[in-house]
Amino acid sequence: MYRRISALLVLLLAIVSVNTTVFAYEYSSSPRMVIGRNMDTPVFNAGEEVRLAIPLDNDSTLKARHILMYPVIEDPNEFPFEIDKATIKKNVGSINGQGSEKVPFYLKVKENAEDKVYTINFKVDYEAENGSASSDSQNLYVRITNDKDQPKVKISDIKLPSKEIPSGKVSKIELDLNNKSDLDIKGLEVKITGFDNKITLSDYMDIQKIDNIKAKEYAKVKYNIKVDSEVESGTYNLTLEMKYKDKYDKEYEQKENIYLPISGGNDQELNLALENISSPKEVSPNEDFSLSFNLKNKSPYDAKSVKVTVDPGDNILPKSSSIKSVGTLGAGKEQQLKFVLFAKDGAESKNYPVKVSVEYKISGEKTQTFEQYVGVFVDDKGVSQNPKIIIDNYNYGKEFIKAGEVFNLDLSFFNTNSAKTVKNIKVTLKPEEGIFSPVGSSNSFFIENIGSKSRVSKTMKLKTKPDAKYQDYNITVTMEYEDGSGTKYTAEETIGVPVIQDSRLVVSHVELPNDIFVNTPASISVDFYNMGRSQIRNLMINTKGDFRIKNGTLYVGNLEAGNDNYYDATITPEKEGEAKGTVIFEFDDEVGNHQIIEKEISINAQKEPEIEMPEMPKEEEKSSKTKWIIGLAILGVGGFIFYRKRKKKTEEVGIDE
Repeated sequence: MYRRISALLVLLLAIVSVNTTVFAYEYSSSPRMVIGRNMDTPVFNAGEEVRLAIPLDNDSTLKARHILMYPVIEDPNEFPFEIDKATIKKNVGSINGQGSEKVPFYLKVKENAEDKVYTINFKVDYEAENGSASSDSQNLYVRITNDKDQPKVKISDIKLPSKEIPSGKVSKIELDLNNKSDLDIKGLEVKITGFDNKITLSDYMDIQKIDNIKAKEYAKVKYNIKVDSEVESGTYNLTLEMKYKDKYDKEYEQKENIYLPISGGNDQELNLALENISSPKEVSPNEDFSLSFNLKNKSPYDAKSVKVTVDPGDNILPKSSSIKSVGTLGAGKEQQLKFVLFAKDGAESKNYPVKVSVEYKISGEKTQTFEQYVGVFVDDKGVSQNPKIIIDNYNYGKEFIKAGEVFNLDLSFFNTNSAKTVKNIKVTLKPEEGIFSPVGSSNSFFIENIGSKSRVSKTMKLKTKPDAKYQDYNITVTMEYEDGSGTKYTAEETIGVPVIQDSRLVVSHVELPNDIFVNTPASISVDFYNMGRSQIRNLMINTKGDFRIKNGTLYVGNLEAGNDNYYDATITPEKEGEAKGTVIFEFDDEVGNHQIIEKEISINAQKEPEIEMPEMPKEEEKSSKTKWIIGLAILGVGGFIFYRKRKKKTEEVGIDE
């Protein structure tokens, strides 16, 4: 009996204990919320609009209501998502005991978010049905990947007034700034520094402001740079300091070097001299004489576009051309020059100065002049009283005659005698090496008479041989005539005509691949030919455009007549759609004239092709896909270049370095 009563008591105590526990559990004061249970770490890309779904479990038997879930943002700059109050907090409503919800946050990843794993604390506020408030929190992990180019401003081009900035002047420079990143920037402040008391900033403020530069786009800043006249030639370094913000107000600072080539006082004037001057000690009126000398460049720099002019005044006249073009006279080089002159009839006995002027350029468009005088003594004793015809002036209309060109040769015939008339004048032209041939007439013409101290002008139309080389060619003019008594005379004159070959560089269309993709290198190619009969000098090829350029500059040097070559470069478009550019050919002709030929490039870049890849772990997928794309791009560019080089393998390219 006692045992039965004891067992009954134990059973009653157990039942009471269970009921008490259930009651205590059932009527706890607050639910308990668990955030992100069994949640995998999500991976998002910078700039992407994403859905972040976070599991929220009610780990109690009590209902939770008025639930508000949100991230705890201590430092907005370190938070990887754009902050929008309308989307950063989520009202869930209620979750029954032991219930679960997935709370979706629709967010946009910042374009400047760092490539790393972020720890974000999420908090949930809620109430129990009895109105008591509670909150729980949990750290969650989010992986952000970022392959975007982050804000960086580069100096894409420095535009100078000429190849070099001259000393002693104020020169305007223009800087092209390129936002090479994938993010817009704003509030750009540009400051140029590094000046000293000899190179200073003039007029413009040293700090310039630009409101914004969109991604991959350009802006310009201009400065007036004053260079002291004592600055020596060389390359001088200035610094461009820049401050700006991205769209999220993150601040950036950077410095870029600026290298300015300056043509200083050490080469602004060249040391040119006339040496080995040769002229007669004395001459008689109507007597031809020669003035010759060597023009020597004693400087360590080339003299360009050199032109020599003789000005003998009013009483001594030139028989040959009074202007001779030398072109480029290299450092330490010399050129022999010869001019034929004569003294006018009636010139009194004295020494006459003949001015020799030498014009040249060092760089840019500025022309410099060097002058020297040579004395010629005229003695009028024993002047011949026989009538004499001379060519006192001739003109062919321009500085040079091009090979193959038809031109008019104007001749002025002067009877130097002060008393006698000449008549029955036959004039015959004999060009050197048959370079010039008459057009529409013979090489002779007739003049009825020329009075004393009178002139008669005639024009001959001549054509130059197409294969004539670059040089001065002489034309011998023979004049047969009579005086009033029928006495016959013969006179002979020589005139010079400079001939040049027309430079003719022919450039093909730019060859492009059929398909061009964003961020994928593509090879471009251009063929070019020297179709003229003269050498092309200092040939330089360069590519510019709205895309990245690799190996874009090529210095060919000299290209002989009849030779050809080709030019390759690699371009990489950085955005979809149309992009334009230019391949620029710059060169000098035989007489130093600078010429430019441009060929336009127009492409339509397509989106990067999607490449199906075998399934692999997530951490390998991105790098493997990138390797495939880069590999295919390299094979494509390499194949194109191999084809081009094989095509040209057997061709001879005449380049004089």
